[in-house]
Amino acid sequence: MIRSQTFRSGVARALALAGLLGVGLAPGALAQESPDGEALSIAFPTDGAVLQSTDIPVRVQVGGFNLACDEAGAPDRSGAGHLHVMLDGMSMAQLTNFYCTQEFWISGQGVQAGQHTLTLDLATNTHADLMDTAKSVTFLYQPTKPAAALPQSGSAKGATVEISAPKNGATVGPQFKLEVKPTDFTASCDLEGKQNVAGFGHYHVFVDMDPGAMMMGGGAPGAMDMMSMAGMISMPCGSSIPVDLTAWPSGQHMLSVELEQNDHTPLMEPGQGPKFATITVNLQNPFQP
Repeated sequence: MIRSQTFRSGVARALALAGLLGVGLAPGALAQESPDGEALSIAFPTDGAVLQSTDIPVRVQVGGFNLACDEAGAPDRSGAGHLHVMLDGMSMAQLTNFYCTQEFWISGQGVQAGQHTLTLDLATNTHADLMDTAKSVTFLYQPTKPAAALPQSGSAKGATVEISAPKNGATVGPQFKLEVKPTDFTASCDLEGKQNVAGFGHYHVFVDMDPGAMMMGGGAPGAMDMMSMAGMISMPCGSSIPVDLTAWPSGQHMLSVELEQNDHTPLMEPGQGPKFATITVNLQNPFQP
């Protein structure tokens, strides 16, 4: 639930989404039109709002669409998916995460006081943007208590990640914890969608997909890059990661955890592939035996 904060109203600002719709797609990238009846609106912040809270509260209204993070990464289902939320841009590099609630907060860490633009759209289970649902608002960020600055750069050289539980080949139910151990890497959800900082980032968790095998568009500057990340179930930052495979059929599945930079690009060293860890589990799902 959104915490109580003091907000001031400001002069409303109109923001055109020219260039957002109808942008060219990179080969293999996906964008879809939403079926009739699916709608998204931003209830807060409003255009021209002045925010005095350190973190940025967001309230949306969703109609005709089921927000279902337990289905993230699973095959698309009409009328189901999640929210893509971007700050000061319309590409994956500004993606603060994906959400399945109509009220949530965006960390103010690294956000400078001044005018900012928030862009949201509905997305399918496989993270394809439903472009005709995209909405944007511009607001003035003037926190009473300034947010923390970006951390000092560290070193990502030698960064690795290990999955310590469950063990490779373990039998699991649909809901369990994935325990990971990073080395020379600090995961922070507050930094997602922010400027890259060496040694910092987050994880992408995949089911039945080779790490790093995602498509990101290369459209014109200012246009939204389309994302198709089938199998990507979460973008977490904790060492104990909740996994929900309720939407996945019983049987053998591959789980992969990949190190990502703040802009969601895989952490790599020159001449090397992405840094990741993989295990196989045997899923016993009573919902999909």
